[in-house]
Amino acid sequence: MLANRLSVLLAERQLTIKQVVDETKISRNTISNITNNINSNISTETIDTLCRYLEVTPSDFFSFSPYKFRLGFAESYANEKMILFDVLKGRTEQMYQLKPVFIIDSLWFDELAPLDTFELYVDIEEENSNDKEIINIFNELPVVFKNEVTNMILNKISDALREYTYETRDADFKNHKKRKSVTDYLLSLNKNEVSVLVRLPWGDYSKRLNVKRLNFIK
Repeated sequence: MLANRLSVLLAERQLTIKQVVDETKISRNTISNITNNINSNISTETIDTLCRYLEVTPSDFFSFSPYKFRLGFAESYANEKMILFDVLKGRTEQMYQLKPVFIIDSLWFDELAPLDTFELYVDIEEENSNDKEIINIFNELPVVFKNEVTNMILNKISDALREYTYETRDADFKNHKKRKSVTDYLLSLNKNEVSVLVRLPWGDYSKRLNVKRLNFIK
């Protein structure tokens, strides 16, 4: 994968998009598209202008990773969406199955739950216990790709949120009750936004979820 690092380069230099637009004469739409989309197509003229403006080489402007990632969905045995995490490197391909587990009580989130309280917990489990493999791949990635992969998975969760359920339990934590809709629970809170903790194989992410649109707020 090849990705531009414009957002990182601007942050390092404390430059705003407005400054770049004013000083390079590149359109605001173009600069915004490049900073918000690491995979955007950029003309050689624009690359040349930005490299000279930032005093960097094209190798500084771009990051490369030998991995390519594709995400999709598959139905699980419980008729809920399983996230398919497809990893390609060279001529090899490995498919991982990520199972989102939704929890509404921190007491059930496990002993590693943080001190902060959230209104929804999402634990992403690798179905075949290959978490270490995924973590090793993630740790090899440049920062720009780590952010991209994390956002790809978060987007997949929100894309299918209406179809997910969570499991209720008795007070003794032993007997399982019926499954309930995650969206029904969120709507019952009567809030525009709720706090969510998402646990991915490589770390925890504290997010805000727009209840009406069912997407994570950047």
